[in-house]
Amino acid sequence: MLSPKHSRGVTLVELLVAISILAIVSTAVATLLNGAGHTHQYVNKETDAMAQIENAYRRIMHNLRTAKTLTAPTVTTATNTFTITTQVDPSYGNASATVTYSLNASGDLVEDDPRYNPAVSTPNVILRNVRLFTVKRETAVGTSPTQVTIMIQTNTDPVITRTVKINCRNF
Repeated sequence: MLSPKHSRGVTLVELLVAISILAIVSTAVATLLNGAGHTHQYVNKETDAMAQIENAYRRIMHNLRTAKTLTAPTVTTATNTFTITTQVDPSYGNASATVTYSLNASGDLVEDDPRYNPAVSTPNVILRNVRLFTVKRETAVGTSPTQVTIMIQTNTDPVITRTVKINCRNF
């Protein structure tokens, strides 16, 4: 028989201390995991917003660099509408098209390009949730090369702002 000094049980106080320590450690681990989850979500949202802006910029730059003329803006004042005339397009009946970029009432950056649907002009959303879209002609009309600065700012959390200066190749 074992004496009281050698018993294998634990007292109620020892059990409560062990449970308290386990609860504190578990709470700390849960807090760390929650913080990591929020960081992951934040980084994903920021990366997604940046990727969408970059895709919109690539589309605008391609159309601007291959355009025949820049219709608007005509002065070196920032505006929120951007219009170009494309080169003659064989798949568009050997005609030029007028492409316009602007913000709609919903805060979406839209591209109105009649080459995509010649029967009905339906603007194509290229970037959603935009706070600010400005276009500024950096060089006067007739000055070569024509330079345009485009700035896009999202209405997301975090706010993403990108500015690019484009040199036009054809005019």
